[in-house]
Amino acid sequence: MTKKNLKKHENNWENIVLLADNNYTNKISLVITEQCLNTFHNNQSLLQQISPNIYMLSIKNSNEQSSLKLKKISDRIHYYTLPSIHNEDNFIKLNLHQIKNLCLHLDTPSWYQYRIDNSLFSHKINIFFYINKNKIIETITNLLKSNNLNNFEINNDTIIITNIFKYKINIQDIISKTLWENKTLKDTLSKEMNSLKTTLNFYEKIYSNLQKIFKNISWQLIDSEIKYIDDGLTKNLDYQNLAKDIVFCGYEDKIENYLKLLHIGDLDLSPWFATTNMRSLVYLKARPNVLSEKRMGFSICAAKEYLGKQTFIKEYEHNEQIIKFWKKRSERCLSSHNYKAKVVFHENYSKNAVALIGEQIASIALFPALIKGVLEKLLLDFRGKIKLIAHSEDILIIANKEASWVEINELNNKAFSLFTMISQDGADKIDFYEEKSLPLSGAGGFNLQIIPRAFFDLIETAKKLNGSIQNSHRYYLLGLAYECLNESNLAIIEFKKALMLDANDTDILCALGNAFAEMGNYHEAFLLLKKAFNYLPEEPELAHKLGEISFSIGEMEICIKALETAVSINPACSDYLVSLSRAYLTIKKTSEALELLHTAIKCDPESAKAHETLAIIHNEEGNHVLARKHALLAYDANPIDSDIANLLWQITNGSKK
Repeated sequence: MTKKNLKKHENNWENIVLLADNNYTNKISLVITEQCLNTFHNNQSLLQQISPNIYMLSIKNSNEQSSLKLKKISDRIHYYTLPSIHNEDNFIKLNLHQIKNLCLHLDTPSWYQYRIDNSLFSHKINIFFYINKNKIIETITNLLKSNNLNNFEINNDTIIITNIFKYKINIQDIISKTLWENKTLKDTLSKEMNSLKTTLNFYEKIYSNLQKIFKNISWQLIDSEIKYIDDGLTKNLDYQNLAKDIVFCGYEDKIENYLKLLHIGDLDLSPWFATTNMRSLVYLKARPNVLSEKRMGFSICAAKEYLGKQTFIKEYEHNEQIIKFWKKRSERCLSSHNYKAKVVFHENYSKNAVALIGEQIASIALFPALIKGVLEKLLLDFRGKIKLIAHSEDILIIANKEASWVEINELNNKAFSLFTMISQDGADKIDFYEEKSLPLSGAGGFNLQIIPRAFFDLIETAKKLNGSIQNSHRYYLLGLAYECLNESNLAIIEFKKALMLDANDTDILCALGNAFAEMGNYHEAFLLLKKAFNYLPEEPELAHKLGEISFSIGEMEICIKALETAVSINPACSDYLVSLSRAYLTIKKTSEALELLHTAIKCDPESAKAHETLAIIHNEEGNHVLARKHALLAYDANPIDSDIANLLWQITNGSKK
């Protein structure tokens, strides 16, 4: 990787923690250190052995002499260096949120606190851990055998030990605990063995109490599985998760009391998990028998969830006590649900408040750890108490103490405007306002899309055209606005309306054609872009797009004509040259293709596409040296492209044979 490219990716670099044998770590640390020295001239890089087989690399930040800055060295560590050094060993990649979610039941450890205290969380931090899974499995299995536990099997990332009952060890759990608690692998596994023995005894207590409490149910212990008959169906009880629930809810010494709280179907949630939602009073009115707690302006409802589908829990005799208990169970499952939401900031992009728009997104307000998880995902550092406001199940405002009510109200109006555009259902109104303190670390899985300011600008301009003679442009602008949201289907509807009013507008033709292409409908895209090209043959970007779409559907004559037009108009554009070279390769014009690729590299020495194409050509010709050279150059120019990374991997592995 060149110094120029390293500098280009500097802001995206991260810390790397390695869990592996010493020989491997020494080899990879040389690669890392060399890259550091090439990039940071006067800064000191440091490879620390945190504990046996755990190494952390940090880079000294010259601007903050009192602390170590976390930075990433290169994605090549994952895509290239690991496979080439360790051949086909299986590696696990975990990011910080996954680590935290795996260890949600643990207290915030010093390992994580250290990084917060030293202000090492930059605005782009995302720590990755690369772990030799085979090494971990070997260590675990040897320890099991030394403890006379020989009856076990390995299934993907799980080791299943069979005694009277089954005990499952999740390998990722072991790894995360080792890193999270800043202990050696040996210490973590030793603790796991003690837990194993205690838990197997705990399972026996659960089984005997189940037989005692649910006498009307037929219970059997077959092949280390607890089986029972419910509603005429024989089911396996997920007793491992039931045991974790009991411990998490603080009933470890009161197993019988815990089991008496719920019906067997609600105790055994396999493969479901417990969840708690904030719902409107209308929802509760339509379902009066839901296990819930009424509040002023909203309700808290219990449900169980599987693959995104939720089923509400029916109310109990001691409803108020049970809902609090269910909420505690839900707390253990915060990482099981993946929340999807669109994110809106104030028009000045103030980071004092943020709006989330998504299905039942207001429910996360019930758990401070989820709010902290969202803020971590958005890289927002809110301190002290924060305000949570929701007037709908699907819209939540999170604001810090600096946010004014004027700003919050304006943000809420923007969020509601967006919601009405994308939601097929009406808003289920609630009235929720609370101030909460946040924990040190968050939890939860989040798929968040930040809405660009351009979306609201387009909507505002479209409103001004409402009722004018330029209605086609109004629909066109609305289509562009939907594209800002990645809502291609809705964008196509608006573009079609625009095209019905003006069938020859090239902007509309191109927009609709590109939208169809995004959806994978290349035939429709081809017809629209071809028509636009006939009107605007001198537009190089349109010619290039038509060429690429024509290539996709095998219309090679039109493809080459369009791409040759694009190159003739702009002969110094490397993207146009590469696209034409690939078209020439398809019709066996290899020499012309090579000439175009070399020209593309002269125009742009860091053209990843050009180097990738040359690597493919040389690899097919059997010239692995040149193929690897260009694959490396392509990777240096674009290290996050998985196709390039895989090509480099294949060429490297192939050249070893």
